[in-house]
Amino acid sequence: MSTTFLVSVALRASDAQNEDPAISQVALLKSPRFNVRQSALEDLARLPSASLTAHADTMAARLADSHKLVRQAALRAVASLPPRVLSAYAPAVVALLEDGSPDVREAAMAALEVLETSSMLPPEIVGPMCLQRIELADGDSRQASLEALAELEPSRLEPLVPALALLLQKPRWHTRQGVLEAFIRLPRGQTANHAAAIAAQLKDNRESIRLTALRALDRLDPERMKEHASAILKLVNDKVPAVCETALDVLARLAPKDLSQYAATIGLALYDENPGVRRAAKAALIRLEQTEGFREGRLDAVSGIAPDSDDD
Repeated sequence: MSTTFLVSVALRASDAQNEDPAISQVALLKSPRFNVRQSALEDLARLPSASLTAHADTMAARLADSHKLVRQAALRAVASLPPRVLSAYAPAVVALLEDGSPDVREAAMAALEVLETSSMLPPEIVGPMCLQRIELADGDSRQASLEALAELEPSRLEPLVPALALLLQKPRWHTRQGVLEAFIRLPRGQTANHAAAIAAQLKDNRESIRLTALRALDRLDPERMKEHASAILKLVNDKVPAVCETALDVLARLAPKDLSQYAATIGLALYDENPGVRRAAKAALIRLEQTEGFREGRLDAVSGIAPDSDDD
């Protein structure tokens, strides 16, 4: 092999590298050493985005690397791609929101925020991104994510229900409030498997949480809701009239045969000082007309309720 030929090959390789500065770093992504792969990706992230497009698939493949530092570097590298190119890898980035490494999760969020800023975030990604941001962010950003969740179409919310239900265990009341408000927007019965977690919120010391939890339970089918009727009944005596009234409204959705066992407590609410509570109690008891044998008993007392002048 002549010296002239070798020089020619070397010059062509040099020219190719000058034309595409990413080539040498992309080649290192096949290295068996994780630190070499990591370093190559970090170098790629510093190159102009236009020079990375041709190697997008190769860089994105490292999102599934076995080493967390390489995955983190890969996320930073793909985040350097033009947003229209990055959007094609959004599902792989979203998957890393569940990564075992918090640093990887944060890098995945940062990559998705590039798409969000460019208004190129796929609609199906918004929900998972909001969930992760609720976990990672503080203050205003977390609240914004909760509000964004509440605005999602029900079809986008439904796959998130199990993850949302887990957030009801969080100490931050704003988070739990946001989850409950999201649940209210779902079709009836969609949160049935998480009714116990919702019912647990009825014990919260915040009026807004108790009230929203009642409204979320109201989205259950009556057969499922009756499992939590005793907990709902306790709020008929709540110190906040709006909570009492809502608890009575929710109970009134029970089948008459199930509602009848709570008639005594509901009957006492007929004498509440708040007119809204009295109206709700009367409506619940009137529903019991559908129960055979009840009409001749307690229901007759409804028409004789004492302070009723403001119930018109």
